[in-house]
Amino acid sequence: MPRAWSKKDERQYEHVKASELREGRSPALAEEIAARTVNKERREEGRTPTRRTSGTGNPNTPLEERSRDELYNLARARSVPGRGTMRKSELVRALEDNGDSLAQRLGPLTNAVLVGVPARGRLIWRPPPVSVAFGGR
Repeated sequence: MPRAWSKKDERQYEHVKASELREGRSPALAEEIAARTVNKERREEGRTPTRRTSGTGNPNTPLEERSRDELYNLARARSVPGRGTMRKSELVRALEDNGDSLAQRLGPLTNAVLVGVPARGRLIWRPPPVSVAFGGR
């Protein structure tokens, strides 16, 4: 067991492992499920050193007051394109924007039409007519 685990974590690990073995899981799978369960609890309680890889901050906190990493994780959850190269202020602006103002910032795709937002939250764009996009006749 990892050194960072407390006695409570170790007890939980053994309890979950025994429970999984009773359910008929293989010992290797039971150990994996138990470890994942304990690590999930530790992560949710904020007892892990890797804050960067998870969490979107307090939903009651304004976007401007959240860290860049929290904004990035929120942008990833909302499938914001180009989020990896954005600064904090750009992430805030992208998260506050709605589909209409995003269309205005797309440059050559300014006349693109927002068709819909499916279950995953990704925007579906229909390209503008060829004459508009390329300055045709």
